[in-house]
Amino acid sequence: MLIELEKRMRSFNLLKSSGENNQPYFGHGVRYQIEDDHIPFVEKGVPVLHLIPSPFPKVWHTIADNATIIDWDTSIDLLFLIKLFVRNYLHILL
Repeated sequence: MLIELEKRMRSFNLLKSSGENNQPYFGHGVRYQIEDDHIPFVEKGVPVLHLIPSPFPKVWHTIADNATIIDWDTSIDLLFLIKLFVRNYLHILL
């Protein structure tokens, strides 16, 4: 559902950012395994949506990884898409 919502929002030019290299935020399947704090949840069978840029920022998990390097257009896009997803999933009409 997230993939289709993103496609629709992009077709209406409602997203602020074009994404990294014009790549969509969401795609089918797992492109790679990320070793991170979500692994124990995956191992217990909990579905995970890992929101992380690809390729990883050079400052990822360093002292420079702080609020000053946040891409706010991308963050706002993701917030918008996740809000739409939750509203659709819960059948909440606007």
